[in-house]
Amino acid sequence: MKAARAWSWLAVAAGCAGLLVVLVVAVAVQGRDKPPAAALAVAGAPEGESRFPADFGRLDDLVPFAGGAAPVAEVVVAIEHAPEFRSADWVAAQNPEAWTIQAMAARDEEAVKRFLAGREDRADFSYFVFPLEGSDWFVVTLGSFPSRELAEGIAASKGLGGGGGQAFPRRLGVYQEALRPAMPAPSPAAEPAAPPRP
Repeated sequence: MKAARAWSWLAVAAGCAGLLVVLVVAVAVQGRDKPPAAALAVAGAPEGESRFPADFGRLDDLVPFAGGAAPVAEVVVAIEHAPEFRSADWVAAQNPEAWTIQAMAARDEEAVKRFLAGREDRADFSYFVFPLEGSDWFVVTLGSFPSRELAEGIAASKGLGGGGGQAFPRRLGVYQEALRPAMPAPSPAAEPAAPPRP
């Protein structure tokens, strides 16, 4: 019985082997009849040589580069000053003997902007950065007057408090002296070149 069963398994194995040989031959014959794969032309590559471009597979337009060898650029937001803001150069150009009205001083520029926004005569005011005791203040001033008395009278008429209130007259020279260390030193005048020796 065992011998009869062994012969049947041998017949099945021989049939499977024969079927495998037929499939391999069919694939080999079919592969010979196919034309060779077409070579893709790559821009800039010599004839017959096909390479991928250097940027093949990069997705810079979809996923921007965010690190590695080069640091990511930081977005810098510029400070928006109100139109009444003046630079230290503007303060330095004023007459140091003239008087002005200091209407307000604040450490926060937004407080100055709110003050100016509530004024119908805001175009008459100017403000600038003023260093005081190691911190920067934003000082709001009004006008330029030849005398202290005139400045006090204008402050009272504008509703800024005059003498004892929040606003008070101040010489422009006081601001200029405080801002002097912050201003760039004037560049020395270039000496004229000596004429060439004969």
